[in-house]
Formats: sequence, C-alpha cells, structure tokens
Amino acid sequence: MQTLEGNNWVDDQIVNAYLKLLSRQSTDSWCPGENRMFSFPSYAATQWKAGNFTTYRFSKVDFTMYDLIVPRCNNSHWVLLVAQPKTKTVNVYDSLGGDNKVFYELFRKFMSVRSNYMSDGMDQWHFSSTAQNRQTDGTSCGIFTLMKAECLVNNLPALTLGQSHVVFFRNYIRGRLLASGDRHTYLCNALQCIDPVGQLKWLNCDVCGRWVHEKCIGTGLDTEGFRCDICNVQYS
Repeated sequence: MQTLEGNNWVDDQIVNAYLKLLSRQSTDSWCPGENRMFSFPSYAATQWKAGNFTTYRFSKVDFTMYDLIVPRCNNSHWVLLVAQPKTKTVNVYDSLGGDNKVFYELFRKFMSVRSNYMSDGMDQWHFSSTAQNRQTDGTSCGIFTLMKAECLVNNLPALTLGQSHVVFFRNYIRGRLLASGDRHTYLCNALQCIDPVGQLKWLNCDVCGRWVHEKCIGTGLDTEGFRCDICNVQYS
C-alpha cells in the first residue's frame, strides 16, 4: 500500500489487485446489457514483448463475454489497453499521449496465436482512438490507468476523472483494497467447502479472482486456466 502514499509511483501489485477487484465487481453485479470486464495481469504484456504468447492463454475463459483490459508498464510508465469484442476495437489509454501501436500489435499477435487453440473468431481487430485526460505530473500514470478502468466498469465517460482527482483516488483505491482484503488463508469460495486441515494448496480463479482449496473442488482437475464453480454457473 505504500506506493499509494503521496506522489509515489504505483507498483504492479496495486495495479493488478485493483483491476482484479474491478473485474470481480463487474461480474458479481452483472445484469444483461451491462459490461463484464476481464483483466489480464500486467505480466502478460511483459511476456508478449519477450515473444511468449502462450503463457497467459486463458483457454477456459470465453473472451466474447467481456471487455478485455490489459495494463502494461513500459519504462516505468503505465498504460491501459481496452479491447471490446463486440466491436473488435482496441483502444490504448495513455496519460502522456504516447504512440502505443506496438502494444496493440502485441495484443493482436497474442489473440492470433490464441485463435489456434480457440474457435471464437477473436483474431481480427482494429485500432481505435478516443479523447483522454493527460497527467500533469511525473508519477500519476498508474492512477490514471486505474481511473480509466473505474470509468469503464461504471459506464462513465472517458474524461470523467483527471489530474484533479488523483489525490482522492489514491485514498479511494486504498480504502477499497483494504475493505475487500479477506485473506484467502482463511476464506475458501468453493460452493461446498469441506474445511480441510493441514498444509493446503490454493487455486485462484482466472476470471473472478476468488480463492478455493484444491481439496474442495476435487482432485485430478486441470488447474491451468482454472475457473471456479461460481463462474462456471454464471457463464456457462
């Protein structure tokens, strides 16, 4: 939480945790016609840049049901890619207004490689652009990235949050993360938790971020790209 203090640059733990919280919010409160949001970990873009397009494939997630968001930190600067399967458009939100065509091409390459394993017709995209607020300091790029995601999940106009909201939003993020911080050491989200004892192995749902005991979901399951029972019920 220290990187939310003052004018600190926000680190990947905060960015990934808050985007996962927003993704879970968008799925838990979903109603027909509203947007669901699926967040990639920031490490995905790092893998793509290194030429590895199969590590974060999420083969059990139906991307057509979500707006896809991908944070990227490049040379200590955060940007946010937003892909909308309904329109096959990709926007990259950059609070410094940089040229992010390289990031777009990395995403497009990832989706093309993924289409070799999936049959969802998600290999065709086009780059779009939209108005966005700019930061006026040197450390708020991560906050701008999270403010943009907040606007997306709440269907707010892109220009709703800007530099004047940064201090408030740092405190807001901290409060929400602390309030939602049930330690997975104690809380299993399996529908039929058996309350196991001893040394336990935990699994994290790729879609909603819930944690479950491996023992509570049975043995012999494919744990790569794991999707919890709650998400299976919601999205099957």
